[in-house]
Amino acid sequence: MLRSVGLSDLITTSTEDYEARLLELAQDRDQLRALKDKLAANRVGSALFDNAQYAADLEDGFFQAHALFTAGKAPRDIHCGAGTRTS
Repeated sequence: MLRSVGLSDLITTSTEDYEARLLELAQDRDQLRALKDKLAANRVGSALFDNAQYAADLEDGFFQAHALFTAGKAPRDIHCGAGTRTS
C-alpha cells in the first residue's frame, strides 16, 4: 500500500525499525508534514483511492462467482482488477 502512493520510504522490516521511524516522525513535524503532503498529492492517481474502480472490480468478481454457481461448477479462485475484466 505504501508503494502504491509513493511512500515506500516508510516501509520497515522489523518492529524495532517501525518504532524508530514512528518516533522520528513524531519528533520531526516538517518531515511528517512533507509525508502528508506527498500522500495528498499522490492520492489522485493511486488505484488505492479509486473507489469507482474498486467497486467495478468487486462487481466483476460477483458476476464471476454467480456464473460459476449457475453453471453448476465448484467454487474456485476468481481474479478481479486490472487486466482481468470478464464482462
